[in-house]
Amino acid sequence: MSVTLTPTSTFDALETYFRDLHRFGLRLSDESVKFQQQVRQGKFSERGPLFSYDQNNPAHVLNRSIDITRSFEFLVAFTGAFSSGKSTLLNVLLDDPDLLPASAIPLTAVCTVIRYGREPGIRVRCAGFEECFERVRSYIDRPFKKPFTPDRLEEATSRPENFLDRDQNRKSLGEFARLLSRYGEITRRPVTFAERFPFTGGGGVTMTADDSGFRYFVPTPGQEQEYLAAGGDPGLWVTREWLALIRDVTLWTDSPLLHNNIVFLDLPGLNCREDYHRRAIHEYCNMADCIVVTAFQPGNQADEDVVENFRSLSANYREKLFFVLNRVDQFQNEPQELVRSFDYLTRDCIGQTFPVDRCFLTSAYLAREGLLRSREFDENLERFASSFQAFGTTTPVVGDLIRRSTSREDPGGVKHFRDSLHAFLRDRAYPTKIGEVLQNYENVINSLRDAASPHYDEVLRMDRRELLLRSAMTYFSSVEQMVSGLLYRFKNDYLRGANGAPNLSQDLSHVLERAHQQIRQSIVKVFNQPIPTPPPRDEPVGEFDLRRVADDASVQLRREFQELITSSVVGLVRNRFHDQLNRLQLREHIENLFRGAPQWTERIDRLLERFEFMLRHSFTCKVRVQFYRMPGGRDLRRLDRGASSVDMKKVLIQVFSEFYPDWIYQNVYTEIQNGLWLHFFLDTEEFDTELRKLLGESRAAITSAEVLDRMKIPEQFGDGHGDLWEVATTCKDIERLVQEYETLKSRAAATQE
Repeated sequence: MSVTLTPTSTFDALETYFRDLHRFGLRLSDESVKFQQQVRQGKFSERGPLFSYDQNNPAHVLNRSIDITRSFEFLVAFTGAFSSGKSTLLNVLLDDPDLLPASAIPLTAVCTVIRYGREPGIRVRCAGFEECFERVRSYIDRPFKKPFTPDRLEEATSRPENFLDRDQNRKSLGEFARLLSRYGEITRRPVTFAERFPFTGGGGVTMTADDSGFRYFVPTPGQEQEYLAAGGDPGLWVTREWLALIRDVTLWTDSPLLHNNIVFLDLPGLNCREDYHRRAIHEYCNMADCIVVTAFQPGNQADEDVVENFRSLSANYREKLFFVLNRVDQFQNEPQELVRSFDYLTRDCIGQTFPVDRCFLTSAYLAREGLLRSREFDENLERFASSFQAFGTTTPVVGDLIRRSTSREDPGGVKHFRDSLHAFLRDRAYPTKIGEVLQNYENVINSLRDAASPHYDEVLRMDRRELLLRSAMTYFSSVEQMVSGLLYRFKNDYLRGANGAPNLSQDLSHVLERAHQQIRQSIVKVFNQPIPTPPPRDEPVGEFDLRRVADDASVQLRREFQELITSSVVGLVRNRFHDQLNRLQLREHIENLFRGAPQWTERIDRLLERFEFMLRHSFTCKVRVQFYRMPGGRDLRRLDRGASSVDMKKVLIQVFSEFYPDWIYQNVYTEIQNGLWLHFFLDTEEFDTELRKLLGESRAAITSAEVLDRMKIPEQFGDGHGDLWEVATTCKDIERLVQEYETLKSRAAATQE
């Protein structure tokens, strides 16, 4: 059977529209999160706290809509009471009579997703290791004497009586413990498509005698014994406990009904007792585009419970629901009971206004026999048809459904159900899906607008540029005050030592002390190098002239001493200044202001560079004269003699180390400590004047459109006009989402036409 949902061009257009819906949902989610953050900051205090959104809650309508639109596919979920024949019905619909296990005992134990694939395939996903322990507690559903945790696996395996009382529960816990101790092996084990039955219904498979195929054993004690007798591996027998640890199974099969992104889902019975299955069914049914509920007995309480449970799962279930009274062949001996059962299930159980065109009578068993063309098929069909030949009913729908299900063209009525299901997916599932998503988006947008009032309507009438300009000028003035305060503290608190804060005088004591040690090291380093001054030419192997050697060394050391002290002191002051700049994040604020005019940031950077140059120049001028007066080596009388090459370096190091550090301490350090602060103070005052002038000139640039549009105003400067601007920006962002939503809504109407 070839199935085409829509023409290819239309299908591609729908897929594109679906992606746009998904992207819009993500933007709406981001805006909702941002709005809540602003509410927590005190903005939108009037109605903002009324808005509720949890980005991590999958049940929220916005998150569910984002999930629904994540992939462009139509999800058809099959559910119902245990043993209502839903797996057999699914097999016949997909033209694969043996795709899913079917039996008189309940076999659908895990959620099974069926997708289109050119080649058959399977993927088995287990629950996470920690989640498995929660599933064990839910499965056993009895009070534990002590917690069942990963560190107690060995105890639970050997002594389950320490955890539970009843033998049956102890046996089940022991099996769970053994499985969880093999968790890595189980989750990594490759599964072939031919082995799919145990992982959807339990039991095991063995190769047939001629190795041409597999034999499946259902999960009953008798079948387990047969499995073991046939050579089956006991470690691969999938127990009910093993199934409880499986999250879901995905099958890929080449069925025409799965073309165009249609996905079928076989769910455990709605009357299952495990909480994790009920949660999975709830999640899938909320996302499904169509839900097929199967029933099979008149007045069966399980069927009534199924429908009642389903009503609680989906608010718009009536728009998605297909109701199938399966196994109608059971009414062959009492056809009149069929009418009463149909009336009860469709009118009393579902509701009187439920559309009758989505109620069906089927016999999946008979349809499967026809698909397989078994030897008993003709006889069974004849007996089935003849049992209803004399049957008369005043309910036209029932009569028509009986005629279809007893015809040779549609044995069991499954073909009629398939055609109706296909037409629904083609003509109604898409509009319903889109309608639900759009309605969810609209609800969230309306909630945002209500929560943003009374600002919402106000700010939409405000002039955006005026608001932005006022906010920008407020931010600019804050930065000006920040600069002024920084320079004042640097000049007075640090350079002059006011207010008891760390100051220049204290820092100089530490840095000059370190420099004193480095001066001694420099002396040793200079004389440990080869002496560049040779002995007199007329005595090439004679003694060195110590005064000549010392005089040359003193010139080199004077430059090193001056550079060492200059770099140490200027580096110290520069670091102190930049620490204050970084603490206030002044550079970042300047970049925020002038993103649209980076030339102003560059001018301020150049001014800072010039200030640092001024500091170094002032210091150098102050100490250079002192170092010029530093005695040379020829002035050291202790060197007024000759020395052999063996003793010369030792003598020079001793004399230089005793004289120069003390001379520098007395003549240079005192000069630095006494008057350096004034030079730096005057440099800073000049820098302050130039920076104020530059900021004053840049004020006019703030009003230009290119600067305003690219400016970034941090939240900590959001008081006053800045706060109003942020509120206005949020309201305008919401309004843009409103306009985008209206466009998406219009496109939806166009695609449905």
